[in-house]
Amino acid sequence: MPQLNSDPHADGYVYTPEHCVTALFPPGTDMNAVRAAALSAGQGAGLSDENVFVFQGHEGAAQIDIQAHKQGAYSRLRRGVDNVLSDQMQLLEQADRVLKNDGGAAAIYVGPADENDPHKAKRAANFLKVHGGQEVYYWGGLAIERMSGEPVVA
Repeated sequence: MPQLNSDPHADGYVYTPEHCVTALFPPGTDMNAVRAAALSAGQGAGLSDENVFVFQGHEGAAQIDIQAHKQGAYSRLRRGVDNVLSDQMQLLEQADRVLKNDGGAAAIYVGPADENDPHKAKRAANFLKVHGGQEVYYWGGLAIERMSGEPVVA
């Protein structure tokens, strides 16, 4: 099982959580429990250690490193351009603030839209909402979609 606040940049700097459903969690949320529930519930849905990412507190914010302080010059330059030209930075900065206030953030990699399973992102969003996630988004290749609506409890 992956650890809380694992390094999302181990294989290179990740600019956005592309093809992930993300959510923010208020302070006091047990993010280890959210991760464990995701892995338990997701075994039949193809979720595994490799595609569930959970962060909490200042350590989580440092690992996400939205300003690319721990990265090379190119990553910092690209992040600077993103700050000026992209709406996605508002969402990343919001996550950074939540984490620095001892909240949590989670990302579930669902992959690109799939004709064989067009509802995978919606199921991941519902899971995150049921477990207290707020500000739930799907980060597609070209657009970010807010996953609105109340969670459906089966």
